[in-house]
Amino acid sequence: MEWVSGNVFIRLMGDREGLKPGQVVAGHTHNFDHTSIFFCGRWRVKKWVPVVREPFGESVLSPVGIASAKPTPGNGSPVAADDANGGANGGEWAMLADFEREGPFHLLIEAHARHEFTFLGPGVGKAWCVYSHRTPQGEVAVDYTGWWDGYR
Repeated sequence: MEWVSGNVFIRLMGDREGLKPGQVVAGHTHNFDHTSIFFCGRWRVKKWVPVVREPFGESVLSPVGIASAKPTPGNGSPVAADDANGGANGGEWAMLADFEREGPFHLLIEAHARHEFTFLGPGVGKAWCVYSHRTPQGEVAVDYTGWWDGYR
């Protein structure tokens, strides 16, 4: 479930009933920074960044957090990191965070960082992802533009 609320876009994790203990929001990526808000319960959070290969084979971490700095194929590109499928089809990823925390809390998810959430319990897990509206040029917009790629 997702909706527009004023100048932000909100996506519910799970469904209206929330998440059950042990339920996982599978690893995925987005085109832009966004914030995830965890309202209650205990959560395990994992976050990875793409490994980038420089021309001489040394690896460095991708410059996540700056949408315009997304690596492109060729010089210094992620190694087969398939962003369209959240990196699920291969690629090298470096673990940036792996921790457990009790809600309520919020977390910044940088553009192109792969992330995964597991609700540990007790009860029902409630969490949202909150995005800024975007124009097709990638700029933050005050009003909903209808440009769907800004929320993927």
